[in-house]
Amino acid sequence: MAEGGSRTEVKFLRKEQATQLEECTRAHNLYRQSIDLDHVPSEDWITQLENVTATYYPFIDVSR
Repeated sequence: MAEGGSRTEVKFLRKEQATQLEECTRAHNLYRQSIDLDHVPSEDWITQLENVTATYYPFIDVSR
């Protein structure tokens, strides 16, 4: 966030970030449901992604 960019750009990038998080979550869930897995994949990576996103949203929202 050192280079703030325009408010329009920041708003666009926040929306893109939210969309990417949704797509990652959807892909992960589809993968888990669509394959006969002997090993169920960990959800740690998606939880970490959600936590990082939640950490940065307040910084993005302040600059809007």
